[in-house]
Amino acid sequence: MNRLVLIVACAGWLAACELGDTPPPLPPPAHALGEVCDSTDACPAWPSHTCVTLSVGSQVQGYCSPLCTTDQDCRDGYEGPSGGTPYCVNPSAPNTCTIQCTSPADCPEQLDCVSTGGPMSFCAVPAQSLLPQVKTPAGSV
Repeated sequence: MNRLVLIVACAGWLAACELGDTPPPLPPPAHALGEVCDSTDACPAWPSHTCVTLSVGSQVQGYCSPLCTTDQDCRDGYEGPSGGTPYCVNPSAPNTCTIQCTSPADCPEQLDCVSTGGPMSFCAVPAQSLLPQVKTPAGSV
C-alpha cells in the first residue's frame, strides 16, 4: 500500500511525516551567546539579543546575549564550550545571560574567564585588548 509522505520545511529544518501526523517540534534556535559585540557590531535580532558589558573585563566591547527569564532560555541553543554554564542571572543587565567559568577553555572564542573578585568567574571580553571587529580581505590595502 502506498502512503503519502509530506516534507515540511520550517526555518531551514526538514521533517518527514505521514499525512495526518503532527510534525515533531522544531529544535530551539541557535543563539549568539558569547559572540563579541560593541556599538558598531550589533547582535542578531532573532532570536532577540542585546550586547552586554559586564562590570569586569572590557568596558568598550561586550558579548551578545539572548533575553531570558530562566536559565533554560540561556542554555537552549547555546553552542559554546560545554565547560561554561550559562545562567539567566546578571545584575549588570537584567534578563540577560552570563556564562560561569573556571578556566578560559570554558568560554566562547574571544572571551576570557574573568574573576569578579568573589567566588565566581564569568566569561567576558578581556579588559587589556580590543578585539578586531572588521576583517580586511587578503590582498586588499
